[in-house]
Amino acid sequence: SSAASDVYKRQVNSFAFLYICCQNKHMKYLIQNVTLFNGELLIESQDILISEGIIKEISRHEAQTKQGGSQNSVGTQIIEGEGLFLSPGFIDSHTHADLDVAFTDSKNFLSQGVTTVVGGNCGISCGNINNPNLEGVINPHKFKTPTFRDIPFYWEWIQNQQIGVNYASLIGQHTLFEESHNNPQEIEKNLEKYLALGYLGVSSGLVYGWGEKVNSSEDILPVAKVLAKNGAILTSHIKDQSAKLYESVKMFTDLWSQPECDNLKIEISHLKHMVATDPAGKETLEKTLELLDSFYGRKAIGVDVYPYTAGATSLGLENRYKQCLNGWADVFPFGYSNSIEELAKEKNLAPEDIVKNILEKNPKVLAVYKNSCREEDMWEIMDKPYAIVASDGLPTHPRHWGTFTKVLRHALDNNLKIEDYLAKMTSLPANQFNLRGHGYIKEGSLANVTLLNPQEIEDTATYEKPESLSKGIIKVWVNGNLAYDNEEVLGKYGKVIKNSASC
Repeated sequence: SSAASDVYKRQVNSFAFLYICCQNKHMKYLIQNVTLFNGELLIESQDILISEGIIKEISRHEAQTKQGGSQNSVGTQIIEGEGLFLSPGFIDSHTHADLDVAFTDSKNFLSQGVTTVVGGNCGISCGNINNPNLEGVINPHKFKTPTFRDIPFYWEWIQNQQIGVNYASLIGQHTLFEESHNNPQEIEKNLEKYLALGYLGVSSGLVYGWGEKVNSSEDILPVAKVLAKNGAILTSHIKDQSAKLYESVKMFTDLWSQPECDNLKIEISHLKHMVATDPAGKETLEKTLELLDSFYGRKAIGVDVYPYTAGATSLGLENRYKQCLNGWADVFPFGYSNSIEELAKEKNLAPEDIVKNILEKNPKVLAVYKNSCREEDMWEIMDKPYAIVASDGLPTHPRHWGTFTKVLRHALDNNLKIEDYLAKMTSLPANQFNLRGHGYIKEGSLANVTLLNPQEIEDTATYEKPESLSKGIIKVWVNGNLAYDNEEVLGKYGKVIKNSASC
């Protein structure tokens, strides 16, 4: 029967996939004559040997050893790297891939050169979420999953899955508060327990769920003190990204005035200025950046940025459309080719009624919010020395497939210092998120590395076709195994990464 044939094909493909994985794990790789970015510097004409999952040797290339593309007698594959860059694998420190890493092959990440992702962002992590809108951010694909009754249940589950890239996670503030019944003593007790399990810190989403009740530094201070004591990070999707952008960022930098929070790491998530509701937008942004500049070099401040003027989040988020330059005309629900305004005209209904009808069918639906910030502002933020490249990726949006290659193309086309932009994807996020053993290439380090052609690097994902492979990423190794080659995923070699204090 056709059904039996499909089952057979899936079994054959599965066995083939496992065979490739096993073969891959026994390989050694020598990348010759490559320009090496080691996390800090670009170094020309280097040979890098990968064996047993680690960088075994880094040496100056000698011309007479050139054997590009061959395989020697001891099973080492020789790869000619002339004209190519070898970089630490990129780190996407702001994702909602908490389920994607288990249920997909992570091609969207690998095809951009990403080897490590951080989930649990914007105040939302897997566990007892108890909010369908927020569940939609974590599971837009509607994967069939166990019921994650609490954060430890999910943490144990994910460690038993095959994953395509390395995965670390933050604890979502909403999830933490929901499980702790908003009881301060229980919140602190659970937070200590979850950090001990290996979570990196806490993400706060101040426009989602329990985050809406946070309106001052005092409201987040108890959590911040626990994080500082444990050397963990606090990230935030802040309260306002428009007229009150400065005040919303200052709510977090004010935490440093507390002695117990002096060493707290703070990351402002997907920093932008949504200009539609702020006529003094440029002044507001400049004031905010001056505030952040004043802490750079003194405190562990960071921001993450994606290179698109459109955002994406739940369609049910109240009044979000007002921050788009063209209102409902810029709001495109996932699965619809027309905007809310266009759908309203077609049905002769008010835009709010169209939204209500869509949410009644699926309260978890996401939407792309176009023209929610200015292009020049976006690149100004990206250029800051404390800015990290991160996708905030969702399947409705091209940033899920093109963030890292788009930033590299921008840097190359504008003659910007390419090592500074590679650092924003590697060593900077590794340092900020305490991802020990990642973000650098040195002898003895894990071989999470990306081989790319700077002449060909380019993003191809668009709003009309968001799932489109980047160009110029030649090969990607995850934990020493060749995971991506010739635009194909070869295996799932990722591991769950825990904070160093729990290891």
